[in-house]
Order: sequence, then structure tokens, then C-alpha cells
Amino acid sequence: MHGSLLKLRRYTRKFPGCWWSTFRQPVATAGQVFQAILAYFVLVLVLETATPEVRDMLATEWAVWVQALAAAILLWAAVSTLYAPYLAWRQDKLSGIWYGGKGGLRFVYFKPVLVAQERCVGTGEIEPFKIQFTDAEPSSFVYYSVEVDAPHVLPKIYVYVTTAIVVGQMEYGRSCLAAGTKLPADRTATLLVRIPEEFVAITVRVYMREFIIGKMEDRDGERRRPDRAVRPSA
Repeated sequence: MHGSLLKLRRYTRKFPGCWWSTFRQPVATAGQVFQAILAYFVLVLVLETATPEVRDMLATEWAVWVQALAAAILLWAAVSTLYAPYLAWRQDKLSGIWYGGKGGLRFVYFKPVLVAQERCVGTGEIEPFKIQFTDAEPSSFVYYSVEVDAPHVLPKIYVYVTTAIVVGQMEYGRSCLAAGTKLPADRTATLLVRIPEEFVAITVRVYMREFIIGKMEDRDGERRRPDRAVRPSA
């Protein structure tokens, strides 16, 4: 699949969230909801003491306001629809850089993105935590890193992130703090933590550094760099 199509698929997936983020700003904020509730109670109190003529006048005014509100909401929904693709593109532009060629794309973040934070206690047993790489693409290959708030205890604990059944011994000191894994369609993985019983609780954080969609090969080298150009022999 061509790189531009891979990006289009990503922005299409992010479209609903970007659309709602834009649409709700002037429409569904806490301030707007409070004003609507306040206007309703004011109307009820006024109608209880108003004369029939005043009630008719208020009904006419509110009918105009409702029509104007409906038209404004529809227009803003259209504006949000046009703006959402740009917002999806801008989010990626601010968070990282795309690399790659026709067959695959690699997205590298400027700063590692926090995927999960778990407070793990010492039980002596393997504790599994379901985590999700939300910003990665479904079925993509992600590179991650694991951070422990007490690095000096790493030789005495076990930390591992996996999307498959772990085969082998889960021994203390055999942690994997930086690696890559192929995500399933739901972008979930399992954080495995084992801490001896005599230890206090430890905070473990998982960060995503980059992800690859399309072909798994690293295609960063497809473009020839000027300093690596082949010079003709004399």
C-alpha cells in the first residue's frame, strides 16, 4: 500500500475524535450547558407570572432562537467536518515525523508517548496489566520503552511487555525495558510485572517511541543522501 494511502487510513480513523473535539468546543462545553439550564429555569419562572400576551411574545421569540440555534449547529457541524482532517494531520505534525517510502511508513515521536502507568505491589507472582497503544495504528509494529521509578531494583524484579504468550522463565533481573512488538487489531498488549514480596510498591510506565505501518522493513534509507552519493571513478 502506498504511503499516502496509509496516512489517509490513519487520518480517517482519527476523524470522528477530531470532529467531536472541534464540534463540542462552542456547543457542548460546561459553560454552554449551564447557560441552557439557566435559560430554561428563567423561562419557566417568567411564564408562571406572565400575561397571555407576554407568553405569546415569549413563544415567538423562543421559536426564532430555536431556529437560529438549529441553523448555527448545522453550519458548525459542516465546518467541523471540513476542519477535522486538518486537525488530524496537525496532531501528527506536532507530535512527530513520518519517515519511509512507498511500501511502509515509520512515525517517530518527538517525545515518547505515555501508554500506561501502573502501581505494582510485591506479591512474588506475575501480575498482568492490560494496556493499549491508543495512538498507534491497528496491527502496526510499535517500539516501546519501560521506565521504573526505582531503577536500582531492576536486577531484582521482572518487567516485560508482550502481545503473545510468553515462553520461558520469568526470572528476576530478566526484564526487557526497550523493544518492539506487533500489535493486534485492537492495539492492546500485556504488561507483565513480578516483584518480590519484601519490596514496596513500584510505579512502572510504558512509553511508545515510534510505530510502523505497512511493510515491516525500515525504509528510511530509500532516499539517497547527498553525502552518500556515488561519485564516478576517475
